[in-house]
Amino acid sequence: MGLIDLLRSAVKNPGALARRGLFIYRCVRASLIPGVVCVSLTAIPPVAHAGDGEVGEFTSSGLRWPTDASRILTSTFCEHRPDRFHAGIDFSTNGGNGYECFAVDDGYVSRIRVEHDGYGKVLYLQLDDGRVAVYAHLSRFTDEIEEKVRKLQLERGGYEVGSFFSSKQFRYLQGEVIAYTGDTGAGAPHLHFEMRRGIDYPYNPSIDGFLVDDDRSPVIRKLALRPLDGDSEVEGDMLTVIRNVRKGRANPISFYGRVGVSVQAHDFKDGTWYWVGYRRLELIVDGELRHVTDLDSFDYRYDNYSRLDFDYQLDRRGYKDFRRLYVEPPNLLEFYGPRPEGGVLDSRELGPGPHLVQVRVEDDAGNERTATWILQAQSQPSLPRARGEGPPRYSASLDADSCGGDFSVRIVDGVARILAWDLPGWTSRVELVATAAGVSHTMVPYGTGHWLGRAELPLDFRGINRFRVIAFGDSGEVAVIDRALFLSGFHRNRAERWILPDKGIEVRIGKGALWFDMVMSLSEIEPDPQAISPVYAVRPLDHPFAGLFTVAFHSSGSPWPKEAGVCYRERTKGGRWTYIDNRREAEGYIIAAKVYSLEDFAVLLDTVPPVIARATLSDGARTRLRRPRLAAAVKDTLSGLDLDATSFDLDGENVIWKYDKERDLISYIPWEDLPKGVHRWRIVARDKVGNSTTLERSFRVR
Repeated sequence: MGLIDLLRSAVKNPGALARRGLFIYRCVRASLIPGVVCVSLTAIPPVAHAGDGEVGEFTSSGLRWPTDASRILTSTFCEHRPDRFHAGIDFSTNGGNGYECFAVDDGYVSRIRVEHDGYGKVLYLQLDDGRVAVYAHLSRFTDEIEEKVRKLQLERGGYEVGSFFSSKQFRYLQGEVIAYTGDTGAGAPHLHFEMRRGIDYPYNPSIDGFLVDDDRSPVIRKLALRPLDGDSEVEGDMLTVIRNVRKGRANPISFYGRVGVSVQAHDFKDGTWYWVGYRRLELIVDGELRHVTDLDSFDYRYDNYSRLDFDYQLDRRGYKDFRRLYVEPPNLLEFYGPRPEGGVLDSRELGPGPHLVQVRVEDDAGNERTATWILQAQSQPSLPRARGEGPPRYSASLDADSCGGDFSVRIVDGVARILAWDLPGWTSRVELVATAAGVSHTMVPYGTGHWLGRAELPLDFRGINRFRVIAFGDSGEVAVIDRALFLSGFHRNRAERWILPDKGIEVRIGKGALWFDMVMSLSEIEPDPQAISPVYAVRPLDHPFAGLFTVAFHSSGSPWPKEAGVCYRERTKGGRWTYIDNRREAEGYIIAAKVYSLEDFAVLLDTVPPVIARATLSDGARTRLRRPRLAAAVKDTLSGLDLDATSFDLDGENVIWKYDKERDLISYIPWEDLPKGVHRWRIVARDKVGNSTTLERSFRVR
């Protein structure tokens, strides 16, 4: 550290020098001897560490806390987020903005980004030892960086910019202010903070001592057991079963075949009500440690593997935050212990009878909680397998709907689960046939008036499969329910297309988009008055994809209108349609969209332009402010705003405006004082299919 740097740091952060064992020189003018300067040496006492029972500036590893807004953590490392991990920790800023952010150690700003969404304003501090500290959702940077950002924005002509910097441009010493907290991007006001080994390898900041007081043990809320293939069962069914944990125990459960345990757990820090994550998970079976998850670090290349670490199937059913205590082969994350495959439990290996399962959860402070569970391994399955013979004979003259019953089809790991109900009262036996396989299965009673069965589906089949549920009576009665369903198998690591010309829909799955082989079903369901195409249910909903794939709609008449777009129906928001994309192919006769999950799909028209409301200054307003805030609420109900096509000008010149997605707000504050007189501002909001709305206002600066 040079003398200039030493003096800079002494002024801005004397405590940092004291921690390094340095001194600050005070220069005082002697009162008795004019013109003579007396130099005295004064030591500054060290600052208390956060772990010493007081809230100090430094962690036990010697890093500066990134903000003094609070020591309240609202989120911790590796919590579940949709299709990703939370890569750091979040500090509460008590609902406010503008708290100082400090350099955790000596280094330089290697990168900044400014975005409307996501991290908002984010800064990357490259430490001298090679680590990287990340500060996100900032309200602003330091003046010198803000000046650089404005130049970049003017060059680009827009708000969203990013840049990398050399080690000589923006250097900061430990404890110096480098930015200010805010609420830019996604989320309420808070500071999102990360520590990384290199630019793409975040690790748990608690490793560096970013710990808060915590004597509270984690809470284990629920345990789940999932069959891991179509030949396995839990409680005689092919679906996951969830048990509540009360007083450290969950009710026993039976299983057959290969199964995996998932846990829903949370932690609480002292003095707060926020649910946060934990540090370590263990699965112990019959006294043997079978699985360990240590949430220490991960590689951003595998961020989407969160779909394999968390229970994606349960998440799609609305059960959030279940983490798997087993690893399946495609999972390349490094969280897991020396036997990552040990978490998969197989009744044929464990042996019939009861087995004691213990799930242990530990937080960053070392507090732990254990839940126990008895799993009863069955010696044989409850659902009969195919007998290998042809379909049962029944009278061809019978009406397919003669029995008045119904059944549902759900594809689970490439096998169809069939649940039938309202069969005739004389039913004593039920057979199930899937014509794609051409074999018969026997269904079993499943509660009052219900019958359950499984139907094998060949992976190489593509076409119309007919499911037939056939009820037999002891006196020779026979009744049939018959239903057709389009099916197609898809192989992992193979690019495949499934086109249904008569239906006008196509699914394209590229190489690398699948972690597992899958059987997909497609059926046309009840039309929707908002849609200009049929509505197709494409299943299974809960298959975790490794990457994006394409759903495309074909038009047999004229090209699709320019206002058309591929949409999917939300399953948790009252059936609302959400726009995906309108990529046009084949001169507009095909409209396509990249998607990440199977849904209900249709083509909808968006003919409604965006709405602009609640402008901050009414037309003709007078103000004494030389830099008035110009803002308006801008919202589009279907396709959404096209931010690249939306514009904001003041006195005829484009300005650098920003968009708050959560508030549907476009705003601009002039960078320089406006001269007195009349000024005009205009917002032209355009959606993603070209509809537009214009707001024009004038105001007078007095």
